[in-house]
Amino acid sequence: MKARLLFLVRAVAIMAAASTNLLPAQTADSTVWYLTSTTLKNSTNSTNVIGDSNSIGPAVGWQIASYNANGQRCNLAGPGGNNWPAGETDTASGRYVQFDASAIVGRSFTVKRIFFNYGGGGSTNAVKGKAFYSTDNWSTKTLLNTDSAFVYPNSTVTPYSKAINVAVPKGAKFSLRIYPYWVLSSAGSNSKYSVLDTVVIAGTTAIASSVERTQNGIPDRFELEQNYPNPFNPTTAISYQLKAVSHVTLRVFDVLGREVATLVDGQMPAGSHQVTFDASHLSSGVYLYELKAGDFVQTRTMVLTK
Repeated sequence: MKARLLFLVRAVAIMAAASTNLLPAQTADSTVWYLTSTTLKNSTNSTNVIGDSNSIGPAVGWQIASYNANGQRCNLAGPGGNNWPAGETDTASGRYVQFDASAIVGRSFTVKRIFFNYGGGGSTNAVKGKAFYSTDNWSTKTLLNTDSAFVYPNSTVTPYSKAINVAVPKGAKFSLRIYPYWVLSSAGSNSKYSVLDTVVIAGTTAIASSVERTQNGIPDRFELEQNYPNPFNPTTAISYQLKAVSHVTLRVFDVLGREVATLVDGQMPAGSHQVTFDASHLSSGVYLYELKAGDFVQTRTMVLTK
């Protein structure tokens, strides 16, 4: 079904001078982060795609420092992080801003375009950046701007837009990280910033092919699906399908049959469902997870690797 287009309206005047033709229209299959404060921001979700609030890497001193008309401004401050290190040649580990998006349960998601506005503050051509994406929780990553690092303009923002074609595995998230780094031979003070605003992850979605449905959108069977990712560390998504309202239990056991977690225990409506299993308190090994829905019982295995 053709998605209804909902065109984005920028709230700040700088977009009038910044190649707005690159900004993709928001559809039912995209999500947008308007970075209009110093706090981590939830995305503007669409019908079929949802985004987590943006996050920042754990590097010492890395923070969202302020906000102005250009967007959120990040810098280095605090003990051990008062300055941008001099003469960097590539991305610094742990200094990034991250955005995660995924399809609603029961739909597949293919990412078609990435868009964001980026800029700087304090020194011309002092900050460069690279953008990466991952669909396996950063076990692997792929560089977006393969031609060259983008150069943060001083005191303004400029748009970055990249067409891609990335199918997100079922139950996984598409994760975008933008890494700024300082290239001048002298260190940058904490009054220098990297700026981001209007981050868009856009694509297409469809009913997941592994789930057969009736015309009213309800699965035609009970099914427990394989967790993703698998192996995992420490979290993984478990999806299941119910063709009728049922009392459901979803439990996790170790190989000795001891219950280690109860993920669901209660009445659930017909439809597609997904839960997240956090095994941070468990040891590496093989675990079994079991779905009971009325008379239906199914068990699968998963592997925790730490």
